[in-house]
Amino acid sequence: MRGRPVDEPVDRAATDLAAAEPFDVVLDTVGGEAQHASWHLLRPGGTLITLSGPVEEAYRLPGASARRVVVAPDGDAPRRIGALIDAGTVRVEVRPPFPCARPPRPIGSAGRAGARKAGTQPLNGTGAHQD
Repeated sequence: MRGRPVDEPVDRAATDLAAAEPFDVVLDTVGGEAQHASWHLLRPGGTLITLSGPVEEAYRLPGASARRVVVAPDGDAPRRIGALIDAGTVRVEVRPPFPCARPPRPIGSAGRAGARKAGTQPLNGTGAHQD
């Protein structure tokens, strides 16, 4: 968000959101409980933008708006993005990897015949697996 028309980007991992001032915009990339909690972070007239699924209207607070962003697959997009990077229009910011004591363990049905999906167990703030 740096370099964008944002006065003060906030990293939820480094900020006590419960003690923060209300936000104009909250970007929800997780959904579920994260989306439910995000409504309470908005100032009156603020906007929740969700990428993870539909806006759950039951949790919407009066005066807040919401937008769902849906992205359709586009096989030519990587070439166009590469051209924007080469032209200097888009700046790429590379950050160090998240420290992890050990790789995440696969969960779900991976390994069974015909399985097509696998997930990983979430990490807690120390990089250790939550059991």
